[in-house]
Amino acid sequence: MTMETHNAIVQREFTQQAEAYAANPSVADPARVERFVRAVAPPADTRVLDVASGPGYVAMGFAARCREVVALDLTEAPLALARRMSAERGLTNLRAMTGDAGRLPFADASFDAVVCRLALHHMEDPGRALREMARVCRAGGRVAVEDLIASERPDRAVYQDRVETLRDPSHVHALPVSELLRLIAAAGVEVEVVYPMPSRRSRNAGSPTRGRPTSGPSRSARSSRATRTTT
Repeated sequence: MTMETHNAIVQREFTQQAEAYAANPSVADPARVERFVRAVAPPADTRVLDVASGPGYVAMGFAARCREVVALDLTEAPLALARRMSAERGLTNLRAMTGDAGRLPFADASFDAVVCRLALHHMEDPGRALREMARVCRAGGRVAVEDLIASERPDRAVYQDRVETLRDPSHVHALPVSELLRLIAAAGVEVEVVYPMPSRRSRNAGSPTRGRPTSGPSRSARSSRATRTTT
C-alpha cells in the first residue's frame, strides 16, 4: 500500500469518526492530557507543534500555558472540532492546519517543542515522522511522544495489531518500547525519560518519552521525552 493510499484511509476513518473519537475518554480525559503536558514541562514562551493533533485536546492543553501552538492533522474534520473548542475556551494562540506528519510544512528548527500523542500507530512510516519532528524542533528543544505500546514478543504484537485493525482500519502497527526507542535514537534524539504507564488498565494509552539527539543541535523527546544535544 502506498503512503498516499494509506493517508486516504486515515482521512476517511477520521472524517467518519471525528465526533466519536473526540468523545473517547483516552483521548479527551483532561487528566491524561495534563499528565502529558507536565511531562514536557514547557516554559510560558514555548512555541509548540502538535503533530497528528486530531480534535486538539493536547494542543489546547499546551495553548493554556504556552505562547503559541500549531495543531497539525492530516484530516480536516477533527481540526474543525479543535477550532470550535479552542474558541469556546478563549484560546487565541492556537492555529489548526492540515498537513502530513511525514512531510511537515515547516522550516528546520521552527519550534521549541514538538509533540505527538496516540498517533504513531496510524503511520506507515513512524520513523519518518519522528525524523521530521526532530528536524523542525530547535536546538535545545523537546520532542515528546505517547502511543500504544505492543508486546516485545512478536507473536503477541501481531495479535494486538490484528485486533486493533479490526477495530480501526487506519491502524498500522503498535511499536514495542524497544522499537520506539530505536526509532527515536535513529531520528537523532537522545531519550531523557521514559514514563511508565500509571496502571495495567491504561496499557492502550501508552506512556510518554523524552530525550536529546546525539549529534547536531540539541532537541528532546517524551513517552518518551527526549532532547537533541550537540556532541
